[in-house]
Amino acid sequence: MPSLSISQILSPITAAQFRSYAVAQIQSMGPNPNNWKQGGIASSFLTAACAILGILSGGGQIAGVTIGGLSNALAQQWNPTASGGGLQLLSQYFYGVPPPLGSYASGSLTLVNSGGGVYSYGAGQAQFASTIPNAVGVYPTYTNESAFTLNALSTLSIEIECTFSGSGGNAIPGAISNLVTSMLGVTCSNPNPVLGSDPLSDPALRQYNISSLSRNSNYGPRSSYSYAIQTATNIVTGSPVNINRWTISVNSHTGVATIYICSPEGTTDPNDQAGIAACIESGAGSTDPTFTGARPPGATVGPDTVIIGSSTIGAPAPAVTVTYSPTSISVYVLAPKGTIANGTTPAGAPLSLQTTILNQLDNFFESQANPIGGLSFSDDNNLSFNGISESAVIGQIGQAIASVPGCSLIATRFVGPSDLTLLASEVAVNGISASTLNVIVTYTGN
Repeated sequence: MPSLSISQILSPITAAQFRSYAVAQIQSMGPNPNNWKQGGIASSFLTAACAILGILSGGGQIAGVTIGGLSNALAQQWNPTASGGGLQLLSQYFYGVPPPLGSYASGSLTLVNSGGGVYSYGAGQAQFASTIPNAVGVYPTYTNESAFTLNALSTLSIEIECTFSGSGGNAIPGAISNLVTSMLGVTCSNPNPVLGSDPLSDPALRQYNISSLSRNSNYGPRSSYSYAIQTATNIVTGSPVNINRWTISVNSHTGVATIYICSPEGTTDPNDQAGIAACIESGAGSTDPTFTGARPPGATVGPDTVIIGSSTIGAPAPAVTVTYSPTSISVYVLAPKGTIANGTTPAGAPLSLQTTILNQLDNFFESQANPIGGLSFSDDNNLSFNGISESAVIGQIGQAIASVPGCSLIATRFVGPSDLTLLASEVAVNGISASTLNVIVTYTGN
């Protein structure tokens, strides 16, 4: 019997394929189902039976009950092919590591009362909102984490938390300036970023599962460093570190490793860096209580050091952020009449094409698709280079335009440097803004 590939094993058998096989088997025994009357008892029974087998193989609904299908059930047994909830269960019960959950964006908010009113609220009773929409056009809202009293003619800093989980609640400094709960004479603003994290994507969770194996053989394998980063917590807050990209030098098994890390925004919280260093050193602060560290005794980890208590230990270094910022970009689009090309839109209104593109680019530059050191591209006259290419950015612009019904990208024109070469320690951040991006629309329809 010939061996089967993974893709063949996981390919569902359709109802038509089952019927074709059944017809061939019946014919080998004498009867010819092709001559059976269509709609007759025998033909209908055969068709119904094969339809049920097709659903059992590939998934669907039987009598209103959703069936996952045998092929999907098989796929959920292997880390490379499992996905969604099946992959999370695999992490929990096979690898023995609960999958990390997303966190609510949180941070500080400064309230300035220039009037004579006194305002007191219990935890969660005051609500504030960002004036900048997230990638899906939602203006995130936030509530106070603990009770507070804001006296007349005073300034107060409070801790806030987004009303929903994930990075969709992230806000840049100054974005949260809308008081949903009315306070006459009061203004608000967040002096620092407000940050939360998403649950691990399927690819990241698969890597997490593989890296977790090294906890049984720590002090050396590169994956043990990766696992330390993925399970580390901020040394001050105790929350999971806000790190989504890292590189580990290939010679880590020799006892010397160089590690660079960065957050979705590129910049790295020093307390995240210290938390990772502690986790590498001894597993301190790890979300996995069975993890006892990754650093071989006496090894140098990274070019920097930090002081924790009386101990000096090696620390991973923050990646160097380099801004990708052509002088200007013109985007030519075919769109239905009435589509908003440029500018901001009020809450609840459709986003402009310009905002949609900027959101797409922000997501790309903050994602694992934009790793430290960049990707290798073939672009223009360069056979390959590490960094961000014009063609990669055009691809992101095209995806953004295609997400708006009826719109399609015609052409783009870049002025200024459109490719950005990166060193192994550098990561690109988005420097394209509304002032450098202009959308020119050719309208269709009435």
